[in-house]
Amino acid sequence: MEQKEKKETIEKKKQPHHGRNVKWFRKQKGYSQEYIATLFAGSVSQQQISDWENEEVLPIDILNQFAVFLDIGVSWLKDTILDDDFGIYSQDGDYNTNFQKNDHIVYTVHNPLEAMERVYKDTTKKMQGAYADAKETYKSTIVRLEAENNQLRTSLMDIIGKIADKI
Repeated sequence: MEQKEKKETIEKKKQPHHGRNVKWFRKQKGYSQEYIATLFAGSVSQQQISDWENEEVLPIDILNQFAVFLDIGVSWLKDTILDDDFGIYSQDGDYNTNFQKNDHIVYTVHNPLEAMERVYKDTTKKMQGAYADAKETYKSTIVRLEAENNQLRTSLMDIIGKIADKI
């Protein structure tokens, strides 16, 4: 009998839990239940948010609203499987860390917010590098233009001197 209960527990863990997903993403954003309730324009109480976070399956319209408030795709709330032991996310239903897009591309998502932060940091680093390159290009262009300006000034002074000698 214990074996059957254990199998049922494992099978149950393999199912997405909408409320748990909402709660986890809400906490990652640093939002309180009270704050989320205010986003529903006063039509929902903090207690209702708490009740929804305990529900395994939520209506799609509620999930859509949470997705907007949390600024994430609704699939993260609807399809994600949270593993309480490891903090691992899975959208492939296989209780692992892989997100399989097709037969050839498999990548790992441990924490989507960390992944977004990583992309932000990488982009920021690239932008800083591009800015430094542009700054260097600007400096070298200024130096080149100043040299050309000095050369033109010298040529102009020579021409003015020759004209002055003929007058």
